[in-house]
Amino acid sequence: MNLKDFLEKVPLYKWENINGIVYIEPNYAIGAFFDQKEGLPALSLYCNKCEDRTTFNEIENKRFFDRFKSKDHFIINIIKQLEYECKGCSSIKQQYFIIVQLNYNGVELKLKIMKIGQYPELQILNETEIIKLLDKKDFEIYRKGFRCESSSFGIGAYAYYRQLVEDKIDYILDEIYKSGDSDIKKLAEKARLEKNTTKKIEIIKDKIPEKLKSGGQNTLGLLHDSLSIGLHNWTDEECLTKAEKIRTALVLLLKNIREEKEDEREIAKVFGDLANSDKK
Repeated sequence: MNLKDFLEKVPLYKWENINGIVYIEPNYAIGAFFDQKEGLPALSLYCNKCEDRTTFNEIENKRFFDRFKSKDHFIINIIKQLEYECKGCSSIKQQYFIIVQLNYNGVELKLKIMKIGQYPELQILNETEIIKLLDKKDFEIYRKGFRCESSSFGIGAYAYYRQLVEDKIDYILDEIYKSGDSDIKKLAEKARLEKNTTKKIEIIKDKIPEKLKSGGQNTLGLLHDSLSIGLHNWTDEECLTKAEKIRTALVLLLKNIREEKEDEREIAKVFGDLANSDKK
C-alpha cells in the first residue's frame, strides 16, 4: 500500500505496511522520509467549502523523521502530526496523527504505520451517490456502520451493516422478482415468505439476474457468505473484514438495481415519445 491510499482510505488503529517512504544511508545512518524531493503525496478529499472532491496538499514540505544512527537492533515508535490544506479554497484543513514503528536489526529496516487520530473523520466515499441509494433512516444506519468501520470497531460495523441488509432485503427481492424469469420469480416469492435474512438470500442467491451482477460477480452471494455465520464466531478484526465486504456488496447491488430502474424509465420514455410522434 502507498501512503496516499493509506491516508485517504485506511481506518484508525489498523497497522499497514507502507511502500517507498524509507531509505538507508551508508554507515548505518537511517533517514526516513515520506519523499525526499517532493514531500508528502497530494490527496483527493471532499472539501465542505468547495462542495466537491479537491486536491489537498501538505501545508509544510518537511522531512518526516530526523536522521539518526544505530548499529544495533532497535524498535522505535514515533508519533507525528500531518496537516493538509485544500488547494481550491486554502481554508479547509485535514489533520492526521500517526504512529510509525521502525524495526531495525542492523541490516534490514522494517516499517509499519497506523493512524491514531484524524480530523475531520474518515469520509464516506461517494457519499452523494450513497444518499441516492438509501432513505434517510437507512443512510443513518450506514453512517453509523461506517463510523465504526473507520474506527476499526469490527463488531459494531458488522452489526450495523447487517441491520441495513435486513432492512433492504425485501426491497432487493422485489427488484429481483421484477427483473427475473418465471423460475426466478417463484424463488423470489418463496424467499419473501422466509423470516430469516440469511435464509432469504440462500434461496435466491444463485439465481440473481446477470444484469444485477457487478462485473460478473454475484454480490448477493458475497452478502450470503459474509452473513451466514454469526458474529459471535469471529474476532473484532475478522468482523471488520466481513463488514467491509457487506458494505461493498450491498452498495454495488443497490447501485445496479437503481441503474436498471433508470434504464427501464429511459426506455419507457423513448417508446412513449415515439408513440406520441406517430399520432401526430
